[in-house]
Amino acid sequence: MKRHPLLIPLAREHHASLVFAHWCQTTDAAISGPTQTDAHKRLRDFRAHFEAHAATEERNLTNWAMAPELQPAWKRMQADHRAIRRALEDPLGAIELQALGELVEAHTRWEDLVFSPALESSLKASTSAPLKALTPLSAQDHSDEHPHAASSA
Repeated sequence: MKRHPLLIPLAREHHASLVFAHWCQTTDAAISGPTQTDAHKRLRDFRAHFEAHAATEERNLTNWAMAPELQPAWKRMQADHRAIRRALEDPLGAIELQALGELVEAHTRWEDLVFSPALESSLKASTSAPLKALTPLSAQDHSDEHPHAASSA
C-alpha cells in the first residue's frame, strides 16, 4: 500500500512494534535470571520506541485528525496509546506480556489498516499548505510552528 509521504516514517516504525508484539506473545512464561535481564532491556527499548512514536503522532497529527470524520478513530488511537503506556508500566508476568503483545499488535494493525488510510484520504482532500514529512520527535525542532504553516522559502 502506497502511503502519503507524511505517514511513511510512522509506517516504517510499525515493523518494530510488530516484532516486539510477537516477542511478547511467544516469550516463555518463566522469565528469570539472564532471560529476565534481556526481557527488561527489550521492554525499556520498546518503551522508548513507543513513546517517541506515539508522541510524534500525537504532536503532529492532531490538527489533521480534527476532521469530524476522523474523530472516532483519533479518540481510539489516543485510548490505545494510554492503554499501551499502562501495560508497559510492569509487564513481566507471562499473562501481562501476552496481553501487552496482543494490545500492541492489534493497535499497530488497526493503525495501518484503518486509521492511516482514513487520515490519508483526509490529507489528500486537504487544500492547506504543503505538508512536511514527519520525523521522530527527538529530531524535530520544538518550535510552536503549526504543521499547516507554509514555508517562507
